[in-house]
Amino acid sequence: MKKNTTIVFLLFVAVCFSQTTVQSKLTILKGTQVSVLDNFKITTTANVVNDGELMLKANIINNGIVSYSPASTSSKVHFLGDDNQEIGGANPLFLYNVVFNNNGSTLSAPLQIDNDADFTKGIVNNRDHGGTLFFNELSDHLNTSDESFVDGTVLRTGSLDFTLPVGTQNTYRPISLEGLSATNSFSSTYFLENSNIEYPHDKKTDLIEFIDTNEYWALERTEGNDFAIIELTRNVATSSAEIMNADVNNIHIARWDADRNFWVDEGGVADATNGSIKTITNVSGYGIYALATIYADKVLPGNVVVYNNLTPNGDGINDEFIIVGIEEHPDNVVEIFNRWGAPVSEIKGYNNKEKVFRGFANVGLTLNNSEVLPSGTYYYVLTYTVDGESVRKIDYLYINGK
Repeated sequence: MKKNTTIVFLLFVAVCFSQTTVQSKLTILKGTQVSVLDNFKITTTANVVNDGELMLKANIINNGIVSYSPASTSSKVHFLGDDNQEIGGANPLFLYNVVFNNNGSTLSAPLQIDNDADFTKGIVNNRDHGGTLFFNELSDHLNTSDESFVDGTVLRTGSLDFTLPVGTQNTYRPISLEGLSATNSFSSTYFLENSNIEYPHDKKTDLIEFIDTNEYWALERTEGNDFAIIELTRNVATSSAEIMNADVNNIHIARWDADRNFWVDEGGVADATNGSIKTITNVSGYGIYALATIYADKVLPGNVVVYNNLTPNGDGINDEFIIVGIEEHPDNVVEIFNRWGAPVSEIKGYNNKEKVFRGFANVGLTLNNSEVLPSGTYYYVLTYTVDGESVRKIDYLYINGK
Protein backbone atom coordinates (compact mmCIF):
# COMPACT_ATOMS: atom_id res chain seq x y z
CA MET A 1 0.00 0.00 0.00
CA LYS A 2 1.32 3.43 -0.90
CA LYS A 3 1.79 5.91 1.91
CA ASN A 4 1.21 9.59 1.33
CA THR A 5 2.65 11.00 4.55
CA THR A 6 6.07 11.41 6.10
CA ILE A 7 4.98 10.18 9.53
CA VAL A 8 6.98 6.96 9.29
CA PHE A 9 10.16 9.03 8.92
CA LEU A 10 9.88 11.20 12.00
CA LEU A 11 13.07 9.74 13.41
CA PHE A 12 14.97 11.33 10.56
CA VAL A 13 12.97 14.43 9.67
CA ALA A 14 12.41 17.68 11.50
CA VAL A 15 9.46 19.83 10.46
CA CYS A 16 9.39 23.51 11.41
CA PHE A 17 8.64 26.93 9.96
CA SER A 18 7.08 25.46 6.75
CA GLN A 19 10.19 23.44 6.04
CA THR A 20 10.96 19.74 6.13
CA THR A 21 14.60 19.18 7.09
CA VAL A 22 16.46 15.88 6.77
CA GLN A 23 19.41 15.65 9.16
CA SER A 24 20.49 12.01 8.88
CA LYS A 25 19.51 9.08 6.63
CA LEU A 26 16.11 8.90 4.97
CA THR A 27 15.19 5.88 2.85
CA ILE A 28 12.06 5.79 0.70
CA LEU A 29 11.35 2.14 -0.10
CA LYS A 30 10.16 0.76 -3.42
CA GLY A 31 6.37 1.00 -3.65
CA THR A 32 6.25 3.89 -1.19
CA GLN A 33 5.09 7.36 -2.14
CA VAL A 34 6.15 10.32 0.00
CA SER A 35 4.72 13.82 -0.44
CA VAL A 36 6.50 16.92 0.85
CA LEU A 37 4.24 19.96 0.81
CA ASP A 38 6.70 22.57 2.07
CA ASN A 39 10.37 23.33 1.40
CA PHE A 40 12.54 20.22 1.54
CA LYS A 41 16.05 20.79 2.94
CA ILE A 42 18.78 18.14 3.08
CA THR A 43 21.55 19.12 5.47
CA THR A 44 25.24 18.34 5.13
CA THR A 45 24.88 15.30 7.42
CA ALA A 46 21.86 13.87 5.58
CA ASN A 47 21.55 11.07 3.01
CA VAL A 48 18.28 10.65 1.13
CA VAL A 49 17.96 7.32 -0.73
CA ASN A 50 14.84 7.32 -2.89
CA ASP A 51 13.79 3.95 -4.30
CA GLY A 52 10.12 4.89 -4.34
CA GLU A 53 8.36 8.09 -5.39
CA LEU A 54 9.10 11.50 -3.92
CA MET A 55 6.45 14.16 -4.59
CA LEU A 56 7.77 17.70 -4.13
CA LYS A 57 5.32 20.61 -3.96
CA ALA A 58 7.85 23.30 -3.00
CA ASN A 59 11.60 23.96 -3.16
CA ILE A 60 14.37 21.42 -2.59
CA ILE A 61 17.73 22.53 -1.17
CA ASN A 62 20.36 19.80 -1.14
CA ASN A 63 23.52 20.22 0.92
CA GLY A 64 23.92 16.51 1.58
CA ILE A 65 23.33 13.42 -0.59
CA VAL A 66 20.27 12.71 -2.75
CA SER A 67 20.40 9.52 -4.78
CA TYR A 68 18.90 6.02 -5.18
CA SER A 69 20.06 2.43 -4.66
CA PRO A 70 22.33 1.14 -7.46
CA ALA A 71 19.92 -1.62 -8.53
CA SER A 72 16.78 0.48 -8.25
CA THR A 73 14.61 1.01 -11.34
CA SER A 74 11.58 2.35 -9.49
CA SER A 75 13.03 5.61 -8.18
CA LYS A 76 11.15 8.71 -9.31
CA VAL A 77 10.98 12.36 -8.23
CA HIS A 78 8.00 14.55 -9.16
CA PHE A 79 8.29 18.35 -9.22
CA LEU A 80 4.70 19.49 -8.74
CA GLY A 81 4.91 23.07 -7.46
CA ASP A 82 2.13 25.55 -8.17
CA ASP A 83 4.73 28.32 -7.98
CA ASN A 84 8.18 28.37 -9.52
CA GLN A 85 10.20 25.67 -7.73
CA GLU A 86 13.83 26.14 -6.74
CA ILE A 87 16.14 23.18 -7.17
CA GLY A 88 19.26 24.30 -5.37
CA GLY A 89 21.89 23.69 -2.75
CA ALA A 90 25.62 23.10 -2.68
CA ASN A 91 25.57 19.45 -3.79
CA PRO A 92 24.32 17.59 -6.89
CA LEU A 93 21.14 15.52 -7.02
CA PHE A 94 21.43 12.07 -8.59
CA LEU A 95 17.99 11.05 -9.80
CA TYR A 96 16.76 8.07 -11.80
CA ASN A 97 13.36 9.11 -13.17
CA VAL A 98 12.15 12.71 -13.01
CA VAL A 99 8.78 14.27 -13.79
CA PHE A 100 8.47 18.02 -14.32
CA ASN A 101 4.80 18.89 -13.96
CA ASN A 102 4.73 22.33 -12.40
CA ASN A 103 4.71 26.02 -13.20
CA GLY A 104 8.45 26.09 -13.79
CA SER A 105 11.72 25.39 -11.98
CA THR A 106 14.81 27.44 -11.21
CA LEU A 107 17.85 25.16 -11.27
CA SER A 108 20.86 26.47 -9.33
CA ALA A 109 22.43 23.10 -8.45
CA PRO A 110 23.78 20.20 -10.52
CA LEU A 111 21.02 17.72 -11.42
CA GLN A 112 21.97 14.38 -13.00
CA ILE A 113 19.29 12.24 -14.66
CA ASP A 114 20.17 8.58 -15.15
CA ASN A 115 17.01 7.30 -16.87
CA ASP A 116 14.00 9.33 -18.04
CA ALA A 117 13.02 12.97 -17.67
CA ASP A 118 9.33 13.52 -18.35
CA PHE A 119 8.78 17.14 -19.37
CA THR A 120 5.01 17.14 -18.88
CA LYS A 121 4.77 20.82 -17.96
CA GLY A 122 7.08 23.54 -16.69
CA ILE A 123 10.27 25.08 -18.06
CA VAL A 124 13.49 24.26 -16.19
CA ASN A 125 15.52 27.48 -16.09
CA ASN A 126 19.24 27.31 -15.35
CA ARG A 127 20.24 30.24 -17.55
CA ASP A 128 22.35 32.56 -15.35
CA HIS A 129 21.45 30.55 -12.22
CA GLY A 130 24.58 28.36 -12.10
CA GLY A 131 22.81 25.01 -12.22
CA THR A 132 23.40 22.22 -14.72
CA LEU A 133 21.05 19.58 -16.08
CA PHE A 134 23.06 16.51 -16.99
CA PHE A 135 21.83 13.48 -18.96
CA ASN A 136 23.84 10.33 -18.37
CA GLU A 137 24.76 7.58 -20.86
CA LEU A 138 21.39 5.77 -20.97
CA SER A 139 19.10 8.64 -20.01
CA ASP A 140 16.54 10.28 -22.25
CA HIS A 141 13.61 12.68 -22.16
CA LEU A 142 10.00 12.66 -23.32
CA ASN A 143 7.08 15.04 -23.79
CA THR A 144 9.34 18.05 -24.42
CA SER A 145 7.40 20.91 -26.02
CA ASP A 146 7.04 24.69 -25.94
CA GLU A 147 5.57 24.20 -22.45
CA SER A 148 8.46 22.22 -21.03
CA PHE A 149 12.17 22.15 -21.85
CA VAL A 150 15.47 23.51 -20.48
CA ASP A 151 16.03 27.25 -20.74
CA GLY A 152 19.80 27.34 -20.44
CA THR A 153 22.52 24.71 -20.71
CA VAL A 154 22.13 20.95 -21.08
CA LEU A 155 25.00 18.50 -20.66
CA ARG A 156 25.09 15.02 -22.15
CA THR A 157 27.48 12.07 -21.96
CA GLY A 158 27.01 9.03 -24.19
CA SER A 159 27.42 7.47 -27.61
CA LEU A 160 23.74 7.05 -28.55
CA ASP A 161 21.80 9.48 -30.70
CA PHE A 162 20.39 12.23 -28.51
CA THR A 163 18.34 15.41 -28.73
CA LEU A 164 19.42 18.16 -26.35
CA PRO A 165 16.13 19.66 -25.02
CA VAL A 166 17.05 23.36 -25.10
CA GLY A 167 15.08 26.50 -25.88
CA THR A 168 14.06 29.85 -24.41
CA GLN A 169 11.12 32.25 -24.05
CA ASN A 170 8.43 29.58 -24.28
CA THR A 171 9.88 28.06 -27.45
CA TYR A 172 11.47 24.62 -27.63
CA ARG A 173 14.49 24.70 -30.00
CA PRO A 174 16.37 21.40 -29.74
CA ILE A 175 19.66 20.38 -31.35
CA SER A 176 20.24 16.69 -32.10
CA LEU A 177 23.41 14.58 -32.30
CA GLU A 178 23.82 11.27 -34.10
CA GLY A 179 26.47 9.09 -35.65
CA LEU A 180 28.88 8.96 -32.70
CA SER A 181 31.19 5.96 -32.58
CA ALA A 182 32.21 6.25 -28.90
CA THR A 183 31.22 7.96 -25.66
CA ASN A 184 31.59 11.73 -25.77
CA SER A 185 30.42 14.58 -23.54
CA PHE A 186 28.65 17.68 -24.84
CA SER A 187 27.27 20.96 -23.61
CA SER A 188 24.63 22.97 -25.48
CA THR A 189 22.73 26.26 -25.06
CA TYR A 190 20.19 27.94 -27.34
CA PHE A 191 20.17 31.71 -27.94
CA LEU A 192 17.30 33.74 -29.38
CA GLU A 193 19.70 36.46 -30.46
CA ASN A 194 21.44 37.75 -33.56
CA SER A 195 24.76 35.91 -33.82
CA ASN A 196 26.12 38.67 -36.05
CA ILE A 197 26.88 40.75 -32.96
CA GLU A 198 29.61 38.37 -31.76
CA TYR A 199 30.19 36.30 -34.89
CA PRO A 200 30.18 38.66 -37.91
CA HIS A 201 28.11 37.36 -40.81
CA ASP A 202 30.26 39.08 -43.41
CA LYS A 203 33.06 36.67 -42.53
CA LYS A 204 31.84 33.55 -44.32
CA THR A 205 32.71 31.13 -47.08
CA ASP A 206 31.57 31.95 -50.60
CA LEU A 207 28.91 29.23 -50.61
CA ILE A 208 26.92 30.79 -47.75
CA GLU A 209 24.39 33.41 -48.85
CA PHE A 210 22.56 34.29 -45.59
CA ILE A 211 23.01 33.34 -41.91
CA ASP A 212 19.99 33.42 -39.59
CA THR A 213 19.90 36.75 -37.74
CA ASN A 214 17.39 35.63 -35.09
CA GLU A 215 18.83 32.56 -33.37
CA TYR A 216 21.81 30.26 -32.90
CA TRP A 217 23.03 27.30 -30.84
CA ALA A 218 26.25 26.78 -28.89
CA LEU A 219 27.49 23.18 -28.93
CA GLU A 220 30.78 22.21 -27.31
CA ARG A 221 32.41 18.80 -26.88
CA THR A 222 33.83 18.66 -23.36
CA GLU A 223 35.22 15.11 -23.54
CA GLY A 224 35.95 12.67 -26.36
CA ASN A 225 37.20 12.78 -29.93
CA ASP A 226 34.12 12.18 -32.09
CA PHE A 227 32.38 14.54 -34.48
CA ALA A 228 28.65 14.06 -34.85
CA ILE A 229 25.97 14.62 -37.44
CA ILE A 230 23.99 17.69 -36.32
CA GLU A 231 20.27 18.26 -36.82
CA LEU A 232 18.38 21.56 -36.43
CA THR A 233 14.86 22.69 -37.30
CA ARG A 234 13.17 25.81 -38.59
CA ASN A 235 10.50 27.48 -36.46
CA VAL A 236 8.13 30.20 -37.58
CA ALA A 237 8.23 31.77 -34.10
CA THR A 238 12.01 32.16 -33.97
CA SER A 239 13.69 31.68 -37.38
CA SER A 240 14.41 34.59 -39.70
CA ALA A 241 11.95 35.18 -42.53
CA GLU A 242 14.77 34.48 -44.99
CA ILE A 243 15.19 30.99 -43.51
CA MET A 244 11.45 30.28 -43.32
CA ASN A 245 10.85 31.40 -46.92
CA ALA A 246 13.87 29.67 -48.45
CA ASP A 247 13.69 26.50 -50.52
CA VAL A 248 14.38 23.78 -47.98
CA ASN A 249 16.96 22.27 -50.35
CA ASN A 250 18.98 25.49 -50.12
CA ILE A 251 19.18 25.50 -46.31
CA HIS A 252 22.39 24.27 -44.71
CA ILE A 253 23.92 24.38 -41.25
CA ALA A 254 26.69 26.94 -40.77
CA ARG A 255 29.33 26.87 -38.03
CA TRP A 256 31.49 29.67 -36.71
CA ASP A 257 35.07 28.41 -36.91
CA ALA A 258 36.82 30.13 -34.00
CA ASP A 259 40.28 29.12 -35.21
CA ARG A 260 39.78 30.69 -38.63
CA ASN A 261 37.42 33.45 -37.44
CA PHE A 262 34.70 32.96 -40.05
CA TRP A 263 31.56 30.94 -40.83
CA VAL A 264 31.96 27.62 -42.65
CA ASP A 265 29.34 25.46 -44.33
CA GLU A 266 28.70 22.09 -42.69
CA GLY A 267 26.28 20.98 -45.39
CA GLY A 268 22.64 20.19 -45.09
CA VAL A 269 19.93 17.85 -46.24
CA ALA A 270 16.21 18.20 -45.48
CA ASP A 271 14.24 15.45 -43.78
CA ALA A 272 10.91 15.26 -45.57
CA THR A 273 9.19 13.67 -42.56
CA ASN A 274 9.75 16.49 -40.07
CA GLY A 275 11.30 19.37 -42.02
CA SER A 276 14.56 19.25 -40.08
CA ILE A 277 17.97 20.06 -41.57
CA LYS A 278 20.94 17.83 -40.80
CA THR A 279 24.54 17.88 -41.89
CA ILE A 280 25.36 15.46 -44.68
CA THR A 281 28.32 14.01 -42.80
CA ASN A 282 29.88 14.42 -39.37
CA VAL A 283 30.71 18.05 -38.70
CA SER A 284 34.29 19.28 -38.87
CA GLY A 285 34.21 21.04 -35.51
CA TYR A 286 32.11 22.42 -32.66
CA GLY A 287 31.19 25.87 -31.46
CA ILE A 288 28.40 28.13 -32.72
CA TYR A 289 25.76 26.81 -35.14
CA ALA A 290 23.02 28.52 -37.13
CA LEU A 291 20.80 27.78 -40.08
CA ALA A 292 21.89 29.42 -43.32
CA THR A 293 20.95 29.62 -46.97
CA ILE A 294 23.42 28.79 -49.73
CA TYR A 295 23.91 29.76 -53.35
CA ALA A 296 22.22 26.76 -54.97
CA ASP A 297 24.15 26.99 -58.24
CA LYS A 298 27.37 26.14 -56.43
CA VAL A 299 26.21 22.70 -55.26
CA LEU A 300 27.19 19.81 -57.53
CA PRO A 301 25.39 16.44 -57.81
CA GLY A 302 25.76 14.31 -54.70
CA ASN A 303 25.85 17.45 -52.48
CA VAL A 304 29.44 18.22 -53.42
CA VAL A 305 30.74 21.78 -53.03
CA VAL A 306 34.10 23.04 -54.28
CA TYR A 307 35.93 25.90 -52.55
CA ASN A 308 38.23 27.19 -55.26
CA ASN A 309 40.35 29.64 -53.30
CA LEU A 310 43.67 28.36 -51.96
CA THR A 311 46.13 30.37 -49.84
CA PRO A 312 48.71 27.79 -48.65
CA ASN A 313 50.70 30.13 -46.40
CA GLY A 314 50.34 28.19 -43.13
CA ASP A 315 47.91 30.54 -41.40
CA GLY A 316 45.23 27.88 -41.06
CA ILE A 317 42.83 29.65 -43.45
CA ASN A 318 42.26 28.09 -46.90
CA ASP A 319 45.54 26.19 -46.66
CA GLU A 320 43.94 23.21 -48.44
CA PHE A 321 41.78 22.76 -51.54
CA ILE A 322 38.51 21.73 -49.87
CA ILE A 323 35.81 19.78 -51.71
CA VAL A 324 32.95 19.34 -49.24
CA GLY A 325 31.14 16.01 -49.51
CA ILE A 326 33.66 14.36 -51.84
CA GLU A 327 34.54 11.75 -49.19
CA GLU A 328 31.02 10.35 -49.74
CA HIS A 329 32.09 9.55 -53.32
CA PRO A 330 35.47 7.80 -52.89
CA ASP A 331 35.64 6.82 -56.57
CA ASN A 332 37.04 10.19 -57.54
CA VAL A 333 40.03 11.89 -59.15
CA VAL A 334 41.19 15.49 -58.76
CA GLU A 335 43.58 16.85 -61.37
CA ILE A 336 45.22 20.30 -61.25
CA PHE A 337 46.61 22.05 -64.35
CA ASN A 338 48.50 25.31 -64.74
CA ARG A 339 47.35 28.09 -67.08
CA TRP A 340 49.14 26.45 -70.03
CA GLY A 341 47.40 23.13 -69.50
CA ALA A 342 50.34 21.30 -68.00
CA PRO A 343 49.42 18.88 -65.16
CA VAL A 344 50.84 19.75 -61.73
CA SER A 345 48.89 17.42 -59.42
CA GLU A 346 46.73 14.32 -59.52
CA ILE A 347 45.04 12.79 -56.45
CA LYS A 348 42.80 9.71 -56.52
CA GLY A 349 40.33 9.07 -53.71
CA TYR A 350 40.35 12.73 -52.61
CA ASN A 351 39.07 13.00 -49.00
CA ASN A 352 40.13 16.44 -47.67
CA LYS A 353 42.44 14.79 -45.15
CA GLU A 354 45.55 12.82 -46.05
CA LYS A 355 44.52 12.94 -49.71
CA VAL A 356 44.24 16.69 -50.27
CA PHE A 357 45.91 19.30 -52.46
CA ARG A 358 47.95 21.82 -50.44
CA GLY A 359 49.49 23.74 -53.31
CA PHE A 360 52.42 21.41 -54.06
CA ALA A 361 53.03 19.71 -57.37
CA ASN A 362 53.21 15.91 -57.49
CA VAL A 363 53.36 15.42 -61.28
CA GLY A 364 55.30 17.19 -64.02
CA LEU A 365 59.01 17.34 -64.75
CA THR A 366 59.75 21.04 -64.60
CA LEU A 367 58.32 21.94 -61.18
CA ASN A 368 59.95 21.86 -57.76
CA ASN A 369 57.54 19.73 -55.70
CA SER A 370 59.14 20.83 -52.42
CA GLU A 371 57.79 24.37 -52.77
CA VAL A 372 54.31 25.82 -53.06
CA LEU A 373 53.30 26.48 -56.64
CA PRO A 374 53.63 30.09 -57.85
CA SER A 375 50.60 32.29 -57.26
CA GLY A 376 48.19 32.50 -60.15
CA THR A 377 45.18 30.94 -61.82
CA TYR A 378 45.10 27.16 -62.23
CA TYR A 379 42.38 24.78 -63.31
CA TYR A 380 40.98 21.70 -61.64
CA VAL A 381 39.19 18.73 -63.14
CA LEU A 382 37.05 16.84 -60.64
CA THR A 383 35.66 13.47 -61.68
CA TYR A 384 33.49 11.30 -59.43
CA THR A 385 30.53 8.92 -59.48
CA VAL A 386 27.02 9.45 -58.12
CA ASP A 387 24.52 6.57 -58.29
CA GLY A 388 26.51 4.93 -61.04
CA GLU A 389 26.68 8.10 -63.14
CA SER A 390 29.93 9.91 -63.80
CA VAL A 391 30.14 13.61 -62.87
CA ARG A 392 32.86 15.87 -64.28
CA LYS A 393 33.48 19.45 -63.16
CA ILE A 394 36.09 21.77 -64.66
CA ASP A 395 36.72 25.22 -63.19
CA TYR A 396 39.45 27.60 -62.11
CA LEU A 397 41.47 27.39 -58.88
CA TYR A 398 43.28 30.49 -57.70
CA ILE A 399 46.44 29.87 -55.68
CA ASN A 400 47.92 32.69 -53.65
CA GLY A 401 50.77 31.15 -51.72
CA LYS A 402 53.83 33.28 -52.34
